[in-house]
Amino acid sequence: RQGEVPEGARPLLASIDQFLATGQKSLGRGHLGGALVSIEDAVKVMTGPALKLVAPVVAQALAKDAQLLARGSYAEVVLYWKQFAVGTGEEQTAYISLVQAWEFIWEDALYDAAVLKVENAYFYSRNGKRPFLATDIPASIDVIFQIQEELDAYLQDPELPGGASLVEVARMMMDDVLWKYENLQDVGTLPAEHFLRLLLDLQDMANLLFAAEAEGCWVRNWQWGYAQAIRVVIDVAKADAETKIPEDHEQYCKIQEAQLRYDEGIGMLDRREVDLMLDLYAANVEKNIRCLMLEIYHHAGYHPPFPVEDYGCRIEGCN
Repeated sequence: RQGEVPEGARPLLASIDQFLATGQKSLGRGHLGGALVSIEDAVKVMTGPALKLVAPVVAQALAKDAQLLARGSYAEVVLYWKQFAVGTGEEQTAYISLVQAWEFIWEDALYDAAVLKVENAYFYSRNGKRPFLATDIPASIDVIFQIQEELDAYLQDPELPGGASLVEVARMMMDDVLWKYENLQDVGTLPAEHFLRLLLDLQDMANLLFAAEAEGCWVRNWQWGYAQAIRVVIDVAKADAETKIPEDHEQYCKIQEAQLRYDEGIGMLDRREVDLMLDLYAANVEKNIRCLMLEIYHHAGYHPPFPVEDYGCRIEGCN
């Protein structure tokens, strides 16, 4: 009863209810991925330290609900795997995640970890159903159109979570990003100013996808294709910047710093940790790739100049 629930637990229980309501909405409209995102969020609260601290009895009771959610998620994704991943290149990868999820549920009672493995299996299975593969500029353009097609279909239902952020992603993709990739394909180059704006736009779009995910939208497969397309243009930008700031340049340390971040991000991408890669590229305040890109642009002598202060950055140079 309401009076028996400790005051500190009520906001946590309300958040669980909200997550599950959002997940039910996604599942009812045929979006299993969105349901998984919401279940992950709910199970994290159910099994997390905050609820155990303020309401240990409630947390103990909700452990059974967390188990049921994990088991239900597992069962749904097993069916999805059988339908879409079996017979594709992702069959075995997804199966391994399902085996790990099974162990977390029935052997270890780690329901939050189980849901994460279920989500991995769904990610691989969905990629088996419709792969996103961007290894060069033409393939990146194909992936952009694939993602745009899926965004358009998702946005047909305004009640689905993450819509406002995804509307802006779709707009930027068509209005700000696509023509730059097409220019790289058709002309083979892009003016430095447009190239930098492309990299900045890609950062903004990555953050918008994170915002949509926070509202309960499944974005990881879009992130996967999108991250590969980012790598392609970063490779082009990196090669050009290295000709402007060679090893004997007094600001070459910035190229070295960029190489470290590049290696870190590509390692994440190769492991298909796309959320970590995009967080590094777009959202990580400590490593601040945006300021590093702007500083390299400045030291390379590209024109027109970009006012780095407008982006909260400053020119530091090599010490």
